[in-house]
Amino acid sequence: MTKKKTSWVRTPSIEIDEEIKVALHTDRITLRPPSRKKIDRVLSGNSSAKEKILLYFDSLAYTNITTDREEYLTEEETEYVCSVYLSSKKTVFIKEVALFFKGFTIFKDSIKSTEHRVELISAYIKESLRETVLIRQVLEDINQITYNYIPEENREEALKSIHTQAFYSMYGAKLTKNGSEVYLDVDPNKVKKEVEEAIKQLIGKVEEFKLFRDLFETITDKRLPLPSIRQYVKNCSNKVEETYSEITKGLNLFNRLLIASGEQPLVLPTYESIKSEEITPEDIESIKEIGR
Repeated sequence: MTKKKTSWVRTPSIEIDEEIKVALHTDRITLRPPSRKKIDRVLSGNSSAKEKILLYFDSLAYTNITTDREEYLTEEETEYVCSVYLSSKKTVFIKEVALFFKGFTIFKDSIKSTEHRVELISAYIKESLRETVLIRQVLEDINQITYNYIPEENREEALKSIHTQAFYSMYGAKLTKNGSEVYLDVDPNKVKKEVEEAIKQLIGKVEEFKLFRDLFETITDKRLPLPSIRQYVKNCSNKVEETYSEITKGLNLFNRLLIASGEQPLVLPTYESIKSEEITPEDIESIKEIGR
């Protein structure tokens, strides 16, 4: 759809602080820009300079966060709101917005890298749990084949031979005797300690992420009221919660093996129960100071 032309005068050679103009480009995500109706309302003469400047900063955040971009502002519109910013940048509120925006661009990669760390630890946990459950299924098939096709007097020797193979021992295979019966089973304790430690690391990273989330939710409430940043933080938050929740199913299967072996099951606290440190005014001010 072609936008109607405006009567705004182009402002040549507008220079802006590079810290504001250039935001971080790592691992972008898809966001939604404001509706054209809302943009046109802010660009009209009836809106305040503050609204126009916030639109300018939000367009910067949007452009430098998302990849699959819809058009937000035209070049002419960008120059217009930029000129409003330059004429008002000495006001206290606008100074703070600029500083908090710079602080966000600095911390943006930290937010995303913490999300990635949650994904990596979760992937390790899920793979460890999956491998243990799968090897148990393989061993059950081996036991069945052994009892169907190998004479009773040769079964133990055959199972011992399989058990000594590095592939099976690596995944916790164990030779078990129950009276006259001999069979292969899996020892979940082989990976329990590693998974338990990974869960502790995961909880720590979720706490760290929630600290970032709570901090920027607080800042974007009044100090940096930019919808694109709110969307970004919300998008990352949803991804972290989804990643964390995906572990539950595999852990339930793994815990059945632990219980069957007489061991205590591993405990994964609910996502909601994991709390970050309380956000203080000093935390908020520190983001502003980082933007200086």
